[in-house]
Amino acid sequence: MASGSSRDGLAVAYAAIRQSGYEDWDIRLMLAIAGAESSWIHDSISSTHDYGMWQINSHYWGDLFKTWQWDDPWQNVIMAHAVWKAQGNTAWVTYNTGAYTRYLPTVDKYLDSRPQYVPQRPAPTGGVAQPVSGDGDYSQGINAHGRRWQQHGQAMSKLRNLINGI
Repeated sequence: MASGSSRDGLAVAYAAIRQSGYEDWDIRLMLAIAGAESSWIHDSISSTHDYGMWQINSHYWGDLFKTWQWDDPWQNVIMAHAVWKAQGNTAWVTYNTGAYTRYLPTVDKYLDSRPQYVPQRPAPTGGVAQPVSGDGDYSQGINAHGRRWQQHGQAMSKLRNLINGI
């Protein structure tokens, strides 16, 4: 059973991807794939054992399910990124069939509506704040999901250690 609206789900998917720090994949494309896979519903489950926004298959990717919580969008991003690193975009049937393209106009409209600004890195003691790369105002997501953001940071550390063989 799934819950939530696709509009809210798209905003959550965007925040999860941006906050993940992954800069090696196409945010627009991955948002469209998530839309095609689950309509951006974070707790979506298919009859073929695919879970979360990016519909990660539990049989094929069982090890990811031992480490990450699939119904947490921030952790599902980590899982999706691991799948993408292993197989690229072709890991998703909706990419291979082109079904994701139906979601691109919605994603484009959403991305165009995002406020464009450069977030500030905290200033060193006695220093001046420095701009960092990125866009969008994450304060609402971080405040609303502070605990999940902390869990996400811990999850990211685990993933980096796993990838680096530590």
